[in-house]
Formats: sequence, structure tokens, C-alpha cells
Amino acid sequence: MIIIRGLHNYKHRPGKLCLSMGNFDGLHLGHQRIIREMTERATQIKGQGMVFTFNPHPRWILKPDVPTLLLTTLHERVALLSQWKLDILLLARFDNRLATLNAEQFVKHVLVNTLNVSEIFVGKGFTFGHNKTGSVSLLKDFGKKYGFTVNEIDLMKMEGHTISSSLIRKNIQEGLIEKANSLLGYEYGLTGKVTRGSGRGWHMGYPTANLKVVSKVIPPKGVYLVKITRKDGVWHGLANLGTKPTFSRSGEMGIEVYILGLNEDLYGQALSLSFQKRIRDEIAFPSPQALIEQIKDDINKVHQWINDHPC
Repeated sequence: MIIIRGLHNYKHRPGKLCLSMGNFDGLHLGHQRIIREMTERATQIKGQGMVFTFNPHPRWILKPDVPTLLLTTLHERVALLSQWKLDILLLARFDNRLATLNAEQFVKHVLVNTLNVSEIFVGKGFTFGHNKTGSVSLLKDFGKKYGFTVNEIDLMKMEGHTISSSLIRKNIQEGLIEKANSLLGYEYGLTGKVTRGSGRGWHMGYPTANLKVVSKVIPPKGVYLVKITRKDGVWHGLANLGTKPTFSRSGEMGIEVYILGLNEDLYGQALSLSFQKRIRDEIAFPSPQALIEQIKDDINKVHQWINDHPC
């Protein structure tokens, strides 16, 4: 997969170009269906398959005063897309110039003159152009005018709900991790660097790593079963999201990770968490010993989860 950063760096290649375009935040099952059909078609016609996406997320430009928490960072999105049989990943810089192009200007200047696209694959309800004035129907009309084909892909549903990034964000924010994972098609994760903590976990016999994470959707307070990935492999463990009410009244949110079988200082290392299940609320315990007993019970749940999910 060739990664091209910026429309100005794209050079037309011989052969037909099949294109999927959108934000693809989360790269959930609905996105995956669109990309799968696009890449299969590209292979069928011996053309090239491209995903055309944006960086930064358009909301950061169009609504800079409204916090935008994403399901995937750019690095994570690129990693997920690299698992597909793509020929090209085009990361277009979304700026005010691109944002002000109306629907036909976007089609003419970007899709036709710059990319020379042959076929476009989008989901039902896709919009484009300034103020989202372009619809799939209008895109098909432009296709007839400028000589490309538009393939409109049915949206995926699960349990009666259309799979969307906004639905997945809502599920994560409500702690419905398993439901969110089923819509994503993989386990939702966070990546961050380990920062210095109080060291209290070491003294209790359960050393933890404090993780600093920004700009992503964070699940609510509670204790979660997680997988932890670092350079030397994948580990199982627990993540506590919250304010540590047994010891602190500061109200400051944090992510504290206990890794089964690992007893070393992780300060400064990058860790990736994959959330598997929310097992309980974060609560204040009457004593450190009561907390230790609860941690033992939580660890038993980790071992049970491993036994029930051997793969």
C-alpha cells in the first residue's frame, strides 16, 4: 500500500482507479463492507484500489470550538487500512480551501481532474461538498456528466440499528464495550505513554501503570478486562478508569493498568489497550485491604475470561 499525503502529491497512474472516500473513523464493519467491494472490483477490472480520506478530521476545521473525540487516531486508521488489499491510501489535508468547494467543484477539481477516478464506492446517505450539499444521487448525475460510475453500498445493520461511528461512540461512552466491539469488528483500544503515579499499587502487591491518552473517546468510570500490547507481545490485565476514590478526592480522571505476570517499571513506554469487557463500577472501599480483596476477585475474572476465550 502506497501512502500519499496531500492531493498535490498525487500523480495519476495508468489503469482504472476504484475509489472509496470518507472519514472512516473507527473503520467499522460498515466501512469494511464498502472497502471490500471496492477492492474486489479493482481486482476484477485489473485496476487500482484507493481509499481517499482526510486529515485532520473535517469537524476540527468546520467546528473548531466543539471538542471532537475520535474512535481512531490517524496512526490507528492507517494501521487498520493497511490490513486491506489497497494499492493507494490518499490522506488529503482538510483545510478551509477544500471545505469551501461546492459539490460540483469537488467532483470536477478533485475526483476528475486530480484523481481521474473510474468508479466510486460510497455508502447510502453519503454527502460531500460545502455544507454537505452533495448527495449520492447528485454524485451519480455528475458521474454521467464526467464519465465515472458510482456504486452505492447498502448500510450494514445489527440488531435493527445502522452501524455508524456515532452509534459506536455512544456505546463506548455508555460502557457497552462488547456491543461497540461487535459493531467495529475488532476490540476498541487506546494507546498512550506510561506516566509516573503514586506507586501505591507497588506497595499493595499489584503494580500498575498510569496511562496518558488524549483525543479519543474514553469509556466511563469502571474496571475493564483488557489486553495490553507492547513491543514484546500481548498481555492480559485490568484497567481502572476513574478517580481512585479509595485514596483520593481530587476528582481527576486517570487510566490505571494492571498487567498479569508483568512486574517491572514501565515509565515512558507506549502501551496499547484493547477493551474486552466492563466488569464493575469504580467504587470507594473502606480500607486498602478491602480493595486488595476486590482486586483478587477482578483478577479471577481475567483468568475466567482467558479460559472462556482461548483465542
